[in-house]
Amino acid sequence: MKEKDIWPKSRVEFLNSSKKKSLISTHLIKDEKQYQLNFDDESKGIQRYFGLAGLLTLMVKNPKIVFIDEIESSIHPDLVWHFLLTFLVNTKNSQLVVTTHLRDLLAEEDLIRKDSIWFTELKEDRYTDLFSLVNYPKKDLKNIYKAYKIGKFGAKPKLKDYFLDLED
Repeated sequence: MKEKDIWPKSRVEFLNSSKKKSLISTHLIKDEKQYQLNFDDESKGIQRYFGLAGLLTLMVKNPKIVFIDEIESSIHPDLVWHFLLTFLVNTKNSQLVVTTHLRDLLAEEDLIRKDSIWFTELKEDRYTDLFSLVNYPKKDLKNIYKAYKIGKFGAKPKLKDYFLDLED
């Protein structure tokens, strides 16, 4: 039997053919009272984190390259960092490529290599420039987080005055 014959022909078929199980989480309040929630009733952040945990399991067990757009979407920054640390410590041959607006990650210079940080900047002609952190002078790399915050690397929105002219 060929591999293509094993898998259903469409995503919808696959989802409908698999047995659906319910996931119930138990929450503890002040180490005493417990209550349960169906997974569908959990916050978007918890749901997303569980989804990321599934990807992490795949990356730990098998070499994979995984792309995650806006990893911080709906997730507390501490959970994002926990996920990234778990990935860095437990995977051997997998690669994770993420986009993020979470600039606090730039302060983690001991764990994130400079050559793995890339920036994008939308140009006036609507094209996007992509450039590496390592292209900047070493003096700008002493405190990456601060340098980014004050605009040394670009890749920041160009904001105008925040006062509204309501007389028009």
